Amino acid sequence: TLFSNYNIPLEGRNFIINYLSVHPDSVYKLTWTPNFSDIASSCDYGWTGGIYKLKTKDTSFSGTYYTGWKKDKNNKWKFVLKDRINVKK
Repeated sequence: TLFSNYNIPLEGRNFIINYLSVHPDSVYKLTWTPNFSDIASSCDYGWTGGIYKLKTKDTSFSGTYYTGWKKDKNNKWKFVLKDRINVKK
């Protein structure tokens, strides 16, 4: 699922690939800095958070983000929750 500001979520791998091929993201620059993280004592859940900046050719956003992580059945980390608070400049 692809979530975007002011749009409904886009579902399905092929739909997202088609959408991104028509709406390239080459005009965007996204940077982020993790400032904190933690992991559950069970070592199968974790989270990170920090500051991000997104610049386009005519505007910029910055804010804070949070990502929740869970280990899958192959012991690889996958994100399960992503959230952010935008501040438009």
